[in-house]
Amino acid sequence: MPACNQELMAQIEELKSACKQSQVDLEHREQLLNCICQLVQMDLAFAMDNEVTQVLWSSQKLLFNGVREHYLKAIKQPAKASEDNNRVAIARLNCTNVLHTLYSEWLKLALLVEATADASCKLLPLDNCGLETNGISHKLLQLDKNPLVRKFAEVLYTRLGDINRYMNNFELSKKFYNAVQRLNPSDEYSFSRLTRLANLASSDINNS
Repeated sequence: MPACNQELMAQIEELKSACKQSQVDLEHREQLLNCICQLVQMDLAFAMDNEVTQVLWSSQKLLFNGVREHYLKAIKQPAKASEDNNRVAIARLNCTNVLHTLYSEWLKLALLVEATADASCKLLPLDNCGLETNGISHKLLQLDKNPLVRKFAEVLYTRLGDINRYMNNFELSKKFYNAVQRLNPSDEYSFSRLTRLANLASSDINNS
């Protein structure tokens, strides 16, 4: 195990490059997630300063874009038989499965942040860490006690909103985007961007 956070960060940078070279390399992605989780547990401030959450998101987008591209190719090909229809269904299912995987990675990171922060800093309802947002609203004010966790929460809720939008769960994505707006209402750029995302009317994954 690395002796310090700088060594962990060096590993993260190395794995980030490896993931870029091979977007479907699940082994490198798993190692990257483990290193990010270790760094968050070791030094959340250092992890946030070095934008490891953005590193995670970039690797996730590489993975998702790969399966999404396969799905788009499948739906563009004329369906001539049931086998073709099955190919499209499988490609769509792969997209959904990957998105659920990405969602679970953020939940894992959120639980680690909760475990290392003050007991009052709850990011998610621990009794239901699925696709629900029950309990988030009344917990937002508690995050004022820990600005670092609040900063992480802004990233967390934005990404959970993005992933739900990709899954066409638009109502749920709006809840997460609105949570970010309540966390940081003074950020006009983020407010404008999140409002635009929350109002997206698209209903198909290929338009996300």
